[in-house]
Amino acid sequence: MMTREQYMPLFDAWHNEQMTAEEFDSLQSILRADESIRRTFLEYASHDALLRERVGGLSIASPWADSEGAKEARAPRPVLLILGVVITLIVGFGASYLLRPSESVAEKRLPDHGESVSPSDDSTIRAWKKWSERFRQDADLLAYYTFEKGSVEGKRAANLALFGTADLVISGVGGAPGRFGSPDDSSIEFSARKSCAKVSIEGEFKSLSLLAWVQLDALDRRFNSLFITDGYDPGEVHWMIRENGTILFSFLREEKGNRQNFISLSPVVWDRTKMREWLCLGVALDFEQGLIRHYLDGEEIFSEAIPDTHLDVVTRIGDAEIGNWGNPSSPKNREYAGRNLNGKIDEFAIVGRALSKTEFRQFYRSGTEIGESE
Repeated sequence: MMTREQYMPLFDAWHNEQMTAEEFDSLQSILRADESIRRTFLEYASHDALLRERVGGLSIASPWADSEGAKEARAPRPVLLILGVVITLIVGFGASYLLRPSESVAEKRLPDHGESVSPSDDSTIRAWKKWSERFRQDADLLAYYTFEKGSVEGKRAANLALFGTADLVISGVGGAPGRFGSPDDSSIEFSARKSCAKVSIEGEFKSLSLLAWVQLDALDRRFNSLFITDGYDPGEVHWMIRENGTILFSFLREEKGNRQNFISLSPVVWDRTKMREWLCLGVALDFEQGLIRHYLDGEEIFSEAIPDTHLDVVTRIGDAEIGNWGNPSSPKNREYAGRNLNGKIDEFAIVGRALSKTEFRQFYRSGTEIGESE
C-alpha cells in the first residue's frame, strides 16, 4: 500500500502539467492496482473545474510535459495516455459518474447545509450578540473580529477576545453591509489588490482553529487568502480558497534543513451559483486526534489524518494577514504571488485549540436565523 507522501507528488505533477511519460505510466499502474488511491485521485481531479470538464467531456488535451525529442519518438503516445487515464477513471468508478453532460458543477459538489443567511429580525441579532459575548470569554480565543458598529475605528479593528491583544490593522479595505442586513452590522470588503488586514500573534500552540463568515464575489486568483502567515516557517499555517472553489489548509515542518509541506484540500465549497451568499467556513488543526477537519456552515465536510512525520509540529502565527498575503515577493512563480480575496468577511476568529464539532456548529448557528433556539 503506497503512502500519501508517495502518490501525492504524482497527483500534483499531473495537475500542474509537469508530468513526464514515465511518471504517467507509474500513476496509471497505481490507479489500476489500488482502488483507494483511485478514489482519492478522482476526488482530487474533481476539485479542478477545468480538469473535471476535460474528463467529463472525454476531450482531454495532453497535460504531460516532455522533451521535443521524446515527443517526436513517441508521437502517438499522448493520445494513448489520455485515453488510458479516461478509461481508468471510467472503469474504476463507472461511466454514470463521469459522463453526464447536462450535470452542472453544483450537482457534483457537496449538498447545501441550508440557505444563505438573509436579513434577520432584531431577535436573531440579539441572540447572536448574547452568544458572541460568551464566546469572547473563551480562554483559548486568540483573536475575534466582528467588524460590527463600534468595533472598527480608523484603520484598526478591535480584537474582541477577552484575553486577546492583537487588534487588526486594515488598509485599502472598505466597509460593507454585514450578513444580518442590520444598520449596526457591517463587514469589511476586499477588492483592491492592496487590500489587507494585518495581525501579529505571538506564542506557540499545539492545535489551532480558524473560523470566518465569508461572501465571495469571485475567485480570480489561483489562491485566494483567508488567513496566511507572512512567511512560511515551521509551524506556520496558510488557509486559502483555490480558484476551483476548494479550501486549502497547509502547514510546514522542517528537520535538518528538509522542509516538508503538508496540504489538506477540502471538497468544493463555492462556485458561481453561490456568488454573494454568506458562507461559514472553518478548519481545525487537531494534533490530539491527529486530524485536519474542514467545516462548511457548521458541518464537517472532510477530515484527513495528519502524517506521523508532522505530529510533532508546534503551531506559530507571528505576522499574518486576513484576506491577502504579506510576502508576495517570495514565490518565483507570479501566479502564486497575488492572493488577495475578492469579497467580504463579516466575522473572523482564531482559537488556540481544536474546536469540537459542536463548537463549530454553534459558531454557525449563532449567526443564522436559527439563533439560540436550537
